[in-house]
Amino acid sequence: ADADPTQRDAAKRAWHAHLIAVGDGPGELALLRQELRSADDHLALLQALQRWDRPREAVQAAEQAWRAHPQHPGLEAALLAVYERDGWDDEALVLRRAAFERAPSVTAYHALLQAATQAGADVAQERERCWALLDSARGFTAETLAGLRLDLWRSEGRFDEALAWLSVPRPLPAMALRRWVQALPAEHDSAAADWLKRLLADELRHARPPFEGALALVRDTLARLSPEAGRLWLAWLKLEQRAQPAFVQALRGL
Repeated sequence: ADADPTQRDAAKRAWHAHLIAVGDGPGELALLRQELRSADDHLALLQALQRWDRPREAVQAAEQAWRAHPQHPGLEAALLAVYERDGWDDEALVLRRAAFERAPSVTAYHALLQAATQAGADVAQERERCWALLDSARGFTAETLAGLRLDLWRSEGRFDEALAWLSVPRPLPAMALRRWVQALPAEHDSAAADWLKRLLADELRHARPPFEGALALVRDTLARLSPEAGRLWLAWLKLEQRAQPAFVQALRGL
């Protein structure tokens, strides 16, 4: 009868550990190549090839793994690592493009632009392509993509572009807007204060004692105003929110 699967796996792990301990690289690689079913199996082989300094075989194994389990994040990262380590810049750029198209993010965006630089591609053109993608990305709400735009502009320090874009009303995720406002330089204090006041108005619609979120927004707004303007606005806020005496009481501590 066949051995119990649990016992077989335990025996294989023990033999694998022994091969590593005695420094038997060929034996370990042969063992790992016996079963390449799961993504973890492929990752184990790839890690062993790198540990035993088999760079060419590592590239081949990473590509085989990626073909067997496309879009697996661990295998994608492993393939990118060997491509970038060995100077396969064009191949790395293709993967970075696909990763951004599949799941656009600030991290994926900057990794793509860095890959374009490494590959000698037109970085400005690559950037334009990314932004155009945000107009047609599937599987994401308009609000989510709006938040990503703000995060990208924030990460690049392109505040004037963001301010111009924000002149048109649109759904915006509060957290992304808050991150963007907090990053605005002092020259944009007036705009920052205006946006913080809008965020505060939204927060107060569902705020409850002890009002941590609302009070944090009030403090951030005051930091963007001159002392006199802050004093006047705070007095107006207390009057405006008189229907919420608990909040007005909390404001007295500011």
